[in-house]
Amino acid sequence: MIFSIIILLGASSACSANTHTTNLRKSDHDHEIRNILESSTERALDKGRKLNGSVDTDSKFLGCYADAADRSLPILKGSSKSVDQCSDLCDGYKYFARQWKGECWCGNDSYSKHGSSTGCDCMGPNVGAWKQCVYEKKPSNFLGCYADAADRALPVLKGSSKSVDQCSDLCDGYKYFARQWKGECWCGNDSYSK
Repeated sequence: MIFSIIILLGASSACSANTHTTNLRKSDHDHEIRNILESSTERALDKGRKLNGSVDTDSKFLGCYADAADRSLPILKGSSKSVDQCSDLCDGYKYFARQWKGECWCGNDSYSKHGSSTGCDCMGPNVGAWKQCVYEKKPSNFLGCYADAADRALPVLKGSSKSVDQCSDLCDGYKYFARQWKGECWCGNDSYSK
C-alpha cells in the first residue's frame, strides 16, 4: 500500500512552494513521517528567522521546552528580543531561550528540566505561556586575558562596541580574535601573546 502525505508549511495558494509531498511504503511509514516533519519544521523555522531578520549563525536550535517558576534558564536579559538580540545578550552562557513575549533567558544547564513542549511560536511575537525556544551557543575557545600595546598583537581592527559573537563573525578567516577597550574587535593569525 502507498501513502501520500502533504505537510503545509504556510498559507498560500502556491502549493508547490509551501508543501512537501512524498510516496511511502507502509514499512517506511513511521520513519519517513518523522524525517519529513523534522525537515519541514526546520525549513519553516529557517524561513521565519530570515523573514524576521533573526538568523543567528552562532547558535543551534534545540527545540521547544516547558518552563516553570523555578526557571530552567535563570538569567533574564529583557523582553521583546529577537533571536539575535537574545544571543548577543547571553554571551558567556551555554544556552539561551526566547519565551512569552520575546523574553530572553540565559543559563548554563538544565534547559530541559521541565521537559519538552509543543506549540512554541519561535519566530512570533508571543512564543507561548511557559514555553521556550531553546538555543545552544556555539562554543568558543577562550585563551585568556593578555596585555596589548601600540604594536598590536592582533593587528586588524574590525570596529568597536562588538559582542563576542559579532567579533567572531567579523574575524572569520583569521586564526584568533580578541575584544578589548569598549568592545573593540581585533583579528590576527599569530603573536596574540607577544
